[in-house]
Amino acid sequence: MLTCPSCGAPVEEGALFCPACRRTVPQLGPTAFPVLSPTTTGGLGLPPSPPPPAAPPPPDWIPPGLVGKALHCPRCNTLISTRAVVCPACLSALPLPAADAGGSVPPG
Repeated sequence: MLTCPSCGAPVEEGALFCPACRRTVPQLGPTAFPVLSPTTTGGLGLPPSPPPPAAPPPPDWIPPGLVGKALHCPRCNTLISTRAVVCPACLSALPLPAADAGGSVPPG
């Protein structure tokens, strides 16, 4: 059993207030509350915090396997097929590529 630092009365371990003088009992040592940080769990059995999300790729980035096969919608920046005539995300009409503007039909 501990003693109150203010009046010397006996205080049960973990008590927040002295039963005699009603002053706050400092919480030091093993009875202190753990301080949680973003990377620790304080021994409470909580899972660790997830790492911060990775930075998104730049808006004009195209995955290496889709270079020449995909482009970004000029309105919403969604990655779409080069053959698309309407963006599936924002439903805006896409301009025709310069080679197809002359009326030629792309091979299908």
